[in-house]
Amino acid sequence: MKHSIAFVCCSRARDGTFIDGRLLFNLVRERVPARWYQCVDPYSAHDYFCEEGVVRGLHLPGHTLEEGINRLWVFPRRLRNLREEVVLAMDPTLVNLPLKGKVGIIKVNDIRPLTVYSDRFATRLMFSYALNRLRRFEWIVTLSDYTKTQLEAEGIDRDHIEVLPEPSRFYVEKNLRVERTWHPASGQDPFMVTYVATDRPYKNVDFFLQLAKKFGDEGAGIGFRLVSRLRPATFRKIESLGLRNFTVLESVDNIAGVYERTDLLVHPSLYEGFGLPLVEAMSFGIPVLANRRRPMSDVVGDAGILLEPNDLDGWADSIRALSAGIGYDELSRRAFERSDAFAPERIRLRVQDAFSKILA
Repeated sequence: MKHSIAFVCCSRARDGTFIDGRLLFNLVRERVPARWYQCVDPYSAHDYFCEEGVVRGLHLPGHTLEEGINRLWVFPRRLRNLREEVVLAMDPTLVNLPLKGKVGIIKVNDIRPLTVYSDRFATRLMFSYALNRLRRFEWIVTLSDYTKTQLEAEGIDRDHIEVLPEPSRFYVEKNLRVERTWHPASGQDPFMVTYVATDRPYKNVDFFLQLAKKFGDEGAGIGFRLVSRLRPATFRKIESLGLRNFTVLESVDNIAGVYERTDLLVHPSLYEGFGLPLVEAMSFGIPVLANRRRPMSDVVGDAGILLEPNDLDGWADSIRALSAGIGYDELSRRAFERSDAFAPERIRLRVQDAFSKILA
């Protein structure tokens, strides 16, 4: 492979799209010259990664209008003279990037804006527009077989869709793993249940608050931690519930430290394109509870407990059993084993194979 690749990203530094994009960028540039171009909306410039290739958009009235105009028209115009032979757009809203004489690749993590879980009308409009123009790109890269199936249903040729799951940032080699156990009589700190998510309706944060409320009322000695930058309405909800067993981490410099102090990860999200926190938690041998929905069920496999969405009693029963040590060690062992599927070296080989085919 002798091509050079322009990675064009418009996501904020804490977004899953950005995190996954940087992981992919680092894997690809091991074999191919690659440059990162970071598109930035002026109204929230402080939220972006601005260390290289910064492309600034127009400052327009209204955040949604600014995002839409910049992504669909301003950024593509300002990137019309890219020298790289390949253009990899990290978001479907960058569908108008110039491709004349270049190989075009576009990354579609999910199609949530076209589903019932869309929570922004403007985003739905942008995504609907972008979907009709995805065929400008020779290749589509996505994170899961589930999203590939959804794209096929929208008329995209499956032979031009490559599935590249996210590798774990915290993978531990088998011979270095430390056995994780939980025994309630061992004098350890309270059993800590963590949820890592953005505060958007489809992430189902309200359900996590209900779980915390249920155990707080019971005085069960189980702590709940939410890692998320919260909306004011969610803060008000937490205050109204009077949660005493609940902590919020809005800014985390070392997410690995959070996982090290977590006994159980819950993931009640109603929709995902992949579910990176599941992979990260399993890399630490942390048992996980997740909704019995794809792609979460594909990621977890038999390494966690899959539950029906919003079944408060069912989720509570599982948390209660694990906090009592019932089945905890076995589930932790399975989590470690399942994390092997997302080992960086395994994903690196998949990336190399995929790009060898794309750039042949």
